[in-house]
Amino acid sequence: MLGFAVLVSLVLSVRPRGSRPGRAGGEVAETLLREATGIRDRMRFRDFAYDESRDRQGSLRLRAAEAIAFSENGEDFFRLKDVTVETRGAADTPTLALSAPRAELNQGSRAVRVFDGVTLRGEGLTIRSEALRYRPEDRTFASEGPVTAVRGRLVGGAERGEVSTGDGRVRLDGHVRFRGRDETGRVVEMASPELVFGRDGSLRAAGGVLVKTEDFLLRSETFSRDAEAPGDRLRAAGAAELLLLPGEGRLGALAVARGDVLDVKRDAGGLPERIALESTAGDSRVDLAPDGRAGARRVLTRRADALLTGGRISEVSFPEPFRAAESVGPAEGGGPRELSSRSARVTFAPEGRGFDVLYLEGDVVGVDGPRARITASRGTVRGGDETAVFTGEPGKPATWADARGAVRAQNLQYARKEGRADASGEVFASYSGDGRGALPGAEAGTPYFSESERLTVFPEARRAVLSGNVKAWQRENVLRCATLTLDAGSLRAEGDVRASLKRRAAPGSKAPDETVTASGDLLTHHEADRTVRVEGRAVLVSGGFQLSADVTDVRLGAERTAEYAEARGTVVIEDRLQHRRGEGKRATWRSQTDVVTLEGEPARAVDGSGNRLAGAVLTFRQGRSRVDVESAPGVGTEGVFRPEGRS
Repeated sequence: MLGFAVLVSLVLSVRPRGSRPGRAGGEVAETLLREATGIRDRMRFRDFAYDESRDRQGSLRLRAAEAIAFSENGEDFFRLKDVTVETRGAADTPTLALSAPRAELNQGSRAVRVFDGVTLRGEGLTIRSEALRYRPEDRTFASEGPVTAVRGRLVGGAERGEVSTGDGRVRLDGHVRFRGRDETGRVVEMASPELVFGRDGSLRAAGGVLVKTEDFLLRSETFSRDAEAPGDRLRAAGAAELLLLPGEGRLGALAVARGDVLDVKRDAGGLPERIALESTAGDSRVDLAPDGRAGARRVLTRRADALLTGGRISEVSFPEPFRAAESVGPAEGGGPRELSSRSARVTFAPEGRGFDVLYLEGDVVGVDGPRARITASRGTVRGGDETAVFTGEPGKPATWADARGAVRAQNLQYARKEGRADASGEVFASYSGDGRGALPGAEAGTPYFSESERLTVFPEARRAVLSGNVKAWQRENVLRCATLTLDAGSLRAEGDVRASLKRRAAPGSKAPDETVTASGDLLTHHEADRTVRVEGRAVLVSGGFQLSADVTDVRLGAERTAEYAEARGTVVIEDRLQHRRGEGKRATWRSQTDVVTLEGEPARAVDGSGNRLAGAVLTFRQGRSRVDVESAPGVGTEGVFRPEGRS
């Protein structure tokens, strides 16, 4: 009787409408009665209503077209037909609406089981399952088997699902799959062992996530989406791998990004505004497939941040050490091109027209396979005008080296369109020689070196210009000047020129080879005809002879040693060993005999004792006091001699 009284009390609390059970007989709840064969202690009626409300936890409202009450295993139940359930959480939270053909309500625990095909709508989702159970202790509906779910234009399914009416959390477990179009209309597909939707529009997936769209494919251990006005933020963590597909408005080649964490901030239209890739242990990695302009490329760094405008990349920064590499085909010499620095930043031209500027900071190293290597403290590369600038710091200059030579300077610059390279600030350069003698008199194929304030090289034209306190040397051949221009097979030195040339000793002489020095305002050299010309206060010194003139030409022998010289203009010869001096209009010097011939109208000579000679031709022999005098038509000879001891 006590149980019956409790049952009657509960029935009264749910406010059944219609006739009294005893009088309804077979006219009430006929469908449920046929289904309830074997159930005892029945009470049957129509228009069942049950309401439950908890302070600060929300309410539950259950309605059914028919109901029967019964007891089983000491518990009291209602069996319900054509059921609707509405739940509401705390104030101002959305309503969950559930409908099903059948339900059972446990009067004691207030647990509800709905079955025979359940549809639940709310929290932006529609969920369908064969059966759901309502747990009043945590106000959660949980499925008893597979569920299907619809969110906007996305359709999916899972092995299990549950909905919390309190916080609005929707959880799907076991082979979760979603496919369709997202809020922006893009096709998207998602797979995960576990997926949780939040009332605030958030999403959490875990256990190994796969996301596919028209633009990319993403894999990670976890994935989340959170609203962040005016758009949202996507975060993939745990072995995140992003594959970006090429296409219009996107990258020109397939790209793959890998890292511990991938973070994407999107605008209201679903376009990415910022992408961050980071790894806590080891490096993140970005790989780009070959395209028509470049080979396969790779970037390694712990962190990379990209800013986007209108969905296009506008800037990428690498705040920590990074390494980049590009493969090079056999036609370009093979071997990878590599670039590294402590940090870097690259900006991109509008409308996806390639990169604009690349900034490199700290310990910059660039390698072009086995062909070239550059090091610097910082560097700037501009894609639009195709220029590059690399700078050093005090005590640590920038360097460039390839198979033919090397350059060390405070600043290195390269302008591809102009076909030139510049170095400035304490420039030191070395060159292999390339089978040629770069300096006058230098042996072919020997390396040569230079120091200057500036160096400009035009590689295609095989031309180099050095300026500012220039010093160049090739073995014992040394050249100093203000400006030095080297062309293929020729040389031009300007401004306070001083050059040294080798001079072979005379045949049969045991004396070592000597050095001939030439100085003047301008020196030119042509390797093909083995000539050296010195102009403007030209001075040639060999042993005790010094030959000064307006212009002096030096002919080099087969071994590129000074063989013959001819001076013209106002010519002055000084024999410092014999203390004599001569003046004329033309002079010749032969290295093998060490003989100087002076011509004039007349040529004149004087020695330290005041003895004077004049004639058309004067011949001086180094180391001998004798001077030969010759006359010519119209030019006689003259001699004035002073006795010893007389002045």
